[in-house]
Amino acid sequence: EKDFTVGSILAEEWAITYGAKWTFSVAMAMVFLVAIVSQLVMALLVYLLRLDGTALGNILGGLLPILVNVPVSVGLFMIAIKRASSLPIKWTQIFDYFQYTFRLVGTSLLSTFITVVGYIFLILPGIYLSLCYAYALPLIIDRDLEVWEAMEVSRKTVTKHWFRLFFLWLLTIIILFFSSIPLGIPLIWTGPMAMLVYGVSYCRLFGA
Repeated sequence: EKDFTVGSILAEEWAITYGAKWTFSVAMAMVFLVAIVSQLVMALLVYLLRLDGTALGNILGGLLPILVNVPVSVGLFMIAIKRASSLPIKWTQIFDYFQYTFRLVGTSLLSTFITVVGYIFLILPGIYLSLCYAYALPLIIDRDLEVWEAMEVSRKTVTKHWFRLFFLWLLTIIILFFSSIPLGIPLIWTGPMAMLVYGVSYCRLFGA
């Protein structure tokens, strides 16, 4: 586990953003497009099967797009991790991880459920857990872990640096918020930057 400081992570991600903006912009656009298309396809299928308004229709319309969207979204995280690890990247890598679909979806659903419970009963545990589980999904791929194992590795590692990670992501969110105000044009730079904050921090926490 490498030394972790907010300043060093921001400096590193800034240095490796150059030359990668186009790849990340296309990859993020494709993730967004896949989410829309998968939702539309399932809505059409539910309609054609005359299942709209039924319990089965709701399950198909909500759950099946997740089976597509989660692996593709994690693919975007993996591109950031590859870039931070000095590995070649291309936008098509978002489609490389469907073999992990069920573990990724299981991790996503379980970590979300536990975090929501934390928010319901006490807000602070929810905030703590939402950050602790933020790196669980790439660990499924990177270390071939099972669902609970990945969540625990993420939680235990993040806990050691929780406050620094909190301020790192708070600063990143503030940057993204203000960059979205002037027609969202600065997001061309800050979007890849945010992804690389994730990639660099992952490599600092878990190794390249």
